[in-house]
Formats: sequence, structure tokens, C-alpha cells
Amino acid sequence: MSSEESKKGWTAHLPGILTGSAALIAALTTVFINLRNSNQETPAAAAPVVPAVPLTTPAITATLSPQKPSSPSSQAVDLKLARLRVDNDGTLGSTDWTFDIQSGGHSLFSVPFKSLTDKAGENLVTPADPALAHAAFKLLADKPADIVVQGWKQGWIGKAAAPDVIGKAQIRADDNGFVVEAKSEKTGGPSFVLYFDAHSLNGVRD
Repeated sequence: MSSEESKKGWTAHLPGILTGSAALIAALTTVFINLRNSNQETPAAAAPVVPAVPLTTPAITATLSPQKPSSPSSQAVDLKLARLRVDNDGTLGSTDWTFDIQSGGHSLFSVPFKSLTDKAGENLVTPADPALAHAAFKLLADKPADIVVQGWKQGWIGKAAAPDVIGKAQIRADDNGFVVEAKSEKTGGPSFVLYFDAHSLNGVRD
């Protein structure tokens, strides 16, 4: 076969070859597209598991309104000078004296005594006027009160500015009585013992 015939024979088959090649290309293209799509269609990633975080409820702090301090209760007390013992009246004979009973810097009552003497058997006396020998005052139920006794000797020129004798004791709300020793600061000076009674007024506390 000549080359001319061979060229014509190949040319005669060219349409079939091109058609087959086109079909092959189309098939390969289809396969490629399918493979690419299958690779892209990966399963959706599962949502990440977030560990449950326990919810902490803030502690509720109760706010208490400040309470006003309660006022301490007080007791109304009647204080009475029951009697007086003269250990040393300050003179060779008898002397007039006045005793002032104080609490908290205030005078509760004053009691005058005439012709006091330290002579045995005559040195224990009671107030001449009981109405002048007592007073009522309020005493805190949980705190003792100081009772101060100051005494002045009556002289020709009256009583001195400073007391001649002084003494102090404490009284509590539940006390029924107490004793105060009032004496001079001078050695061998006047000296007295005062006996007090105390009782609640109506037994009422406020």
C-alpha cells in the first residue's frame, strides 16, 4: 500500500477516532467531577462538646439593719439615812454637824444634827426630822452608783468651804442598805459612820 493510500485510510477513520476521543474525554471529565464532589461532601464536623459548667449562684448576704442599742433599765430607789454613829465629834464637848449626801455630783439631801458627842452611850443618834433624811433617785440596774457623804462642823463663823469629813460608798439596784465611813484627812480628826437604808419604789423598773 502506498503512502497516499495509507493517508486516505487514516483520514477515513479520523471521524470515528475524534468521536471516540470526545466520548472518552467526556467520561473522564464526569469521573473527575464526581470524585471532586465526593471529596468535598465530607461529613459535617460534629459540634464540639462543651463541658457543662456548673452555675454558681452568688451567695446572698443578708443585710441586717443596725439595731439601736437598748437603753439600760433604771431603778427608782428611796435612799434613807437611818442612823449615825459618832466616833469622834472633833471637840471636847458636843458639836453641831450637817451632812450632805450626794450622787453623781448632785446633792440628794442634807441632814443637820445638833450637839453630837462621841461619849459612849450617847454617840448613836437618828435624824431629828426623818423627812429631811431621805430622797428618791434613779439608779441604773446594771451599774453601781457612788454615794458621797460630806460633813461640816458648825462653828462660830459658820461652816468652812471644804468639808471637815468625807466618805464614799457604792450602791447597787438590789442593795437594801450600806454603810459610809466619813472621816477627816487629819490624823485623830472627826470620824463618823452613817448607816443607810435603800428600797425600790413600788418595785418598778423602767
